[in-house]
Amino acid sequence: MDLDPSPRWLYVVIAGVGLLVLSIVIGGAINEGYQHSRDYVSALSSRGATWAWVGMLGLFGFAVANAATGMSLRAVSRFSMVAFVAAGVAGIITMFARIRCAGGAASCSLNESTAKDWLDQLHGSSVAVYQLCFLLGTCAAALAFARTRQTSMRATAFALAIAAIASAATVTAMPQTHPGGVQRVWLAINAATIVAIAVQGTSLTRELRASGTT
Repeated sequence: MDLDPSPRWLYVVIAGVGLLVLSIVIGGAINEGYQHSRDYVSALSSRGATWAWVGMLGLFGFAVANAATGMSLRAVSRFSMVAFVAAGVAGIITMFARIRCAGGAASCSLNESTAKDWLDQLHGSSVAVYQLCFLLGTCAAALAFARTRQTSMRATAFALAIAAIASAATVTAMPQTHPGGVQRVWLAINAATIVAIAVQGTSLTRELRASGTT
């Protein structure tokens, strides 16, 4: 019997998202003065954070989750697959390009006196690239799902379009002060989106293989 390996990618997506959530909870607890409503998630993996590897592990998990989302779509949309794998690569770069928080993770985003170095610049650029790839991958997946005759797939396509708009709007609305809460909403939107895509991508892949289309 030829077992369909595609569910494995769904499990990786869920595990990666779970790892991000766990790292945010633990990282926030061990960094004195850190506030989830105020501080960036990236501060937990910064140069100056307590146990920065905890924050780095979460960013790594989320990057892998995005790449795994792409792999779950390899029989559905090649463009979406490439976009999400690229998003994962950008996420890995984000993890290694750690921002500088000389005074620790708490209030790092509010410390305007700290000059940004090349790692800070690379971190910001890689986040921007990640978001662009995420949006492209999400829109391509939505188009692929919309082409099917299944009501559930078309409903997912519509939901993905809304999620892409919400993700982009949240990034645009990110405040200069106390951005932590809004950033977590953005991460929640993106995380829920990739899980939904992986679920439907896995289901559609199974159907395509059962019908002999792929």
